[in-house]
Amino acid sequence: MLAAAARRIAGKAQFVGVDIQDTDSAARAYEDIRMTPNLLSVRQVSAKGAARETAFNPRWVRLEKTEDELYGVTRVALISRGIFLIVGAFLPPLYKSELAKRLAQALAAAKR
Repeated sequence: MLAAAARRIAGKAQFVGVDIQDTDSAARAYEDIRMTPNLLSVRQVSAKGAARETAFNPRWVRLEKTEDELYGVTRVALISRGIFLIVGAFLPPLYKSELAKRLAQALAAAKR
């Protein structure tokens, strides 16, 4: 469901990308999140094949996660300059938590 890749370049961790897919065989929805030091790109493809791409400067992005005491992380969103983008909406709370953790680490590294 959640696969991530990271690599070290000149001693600094660089977030390469996360592919998120709905495991329901009838659904073909997925998200592709990629980050370089200067660009955070999110490609969201619906089960019907409609694609939407959003690009951010990682230095200006704020990560917002909504947590419920009983259910855990219920929403992960990227916010920048008036754009509010929910990512990983179809993931269960445990995977949303992992996604939020990895994105937070990558954003912190990009801001250094």
